[in-house]
Amino acid sequence: AAASGGSAAGAATAFNADMNNRQLHPTEATLIKDNARRFAQQLYGADQPSAEQELAAQTLLVNTAQNALDNNLDAVVPYSPLADAFLQTLKIEYQQANGTLVLPGTSGQLAGPQQLFYANAEQKNMPSLNQGLADVAITGLIVRTPINPPKVGETVASNRDRLTGLALDAQGRYEVQVSLDGRNYSPKLLISTES
Repeated sequence: AAASGGSAAGAATAFNADMNNRQLHPTEATLIKDNARRFAQQLYGADQPSAEQELAAQTLLVNTAQNALDNNLDAVVPYSPLADAFLQTLKIEYQQANGTLVLPGTSGQLAGPQQLFYANAEQKNMPSLNQGLADVAITGLIVRTPINPPKVGETVASNRDRLTGLALDAQGRYEVQVSLDGRNYSPKLLISTES
C-alpha cells in the first residue's frame, strides 16, 4: 500500500508487482536506507535535508536500482543518472570494505552469485530471486507505471510524460503519492530518457 497512496486497489497492484518481479537483496535495501540521507545531501546541496528530500532521494535510489536488477516488463520504472552514479559509488565502497561485490548467501545459486546492484540476464528473469526477503519499506517505493501504448491517432500533450501520461511540472518532473509510516509524501521524480 505504500506505493499506492493507501488505496486498496493500489495495495493489490503493489503486492502483485512485488510478487512477480525480482526483489532487491536485503543488503542492497539496507545500503539504500543507510545512505539515503547522504544522497539527499548531495542531490539537494543541503547539510540537513528535510524528511521529504530524504524520502525523494531514497525513492530515486530504489527505482534506479530496480532498473538495474529487473527487466520491469510492461512497466516503466523511474531512472536517475545521479542516483545511478551514487549507486556506483556505493558499489566501490562495498567492495573496498568487503573485498567482493558478491552478496551474502548467494553463492551456489543456479543463475550464479548475485552482485551488488547488478543482475545478469538470467537473474533479471528470475522472479523468485530474493523472494520473501524483500524490505517492504523499500519495495513500497518502487514506482511501476504500466506501459499503455498510445491508440492510433492519439497524441500525448507536451505537458505530460510520454510513457506514463502523468502531468509534468515546469522542470519536467512528475509527482507520485507515497505513504510511509502513516505519513504521506509527494516526491517529484525526473525521468531520464538516457540509458
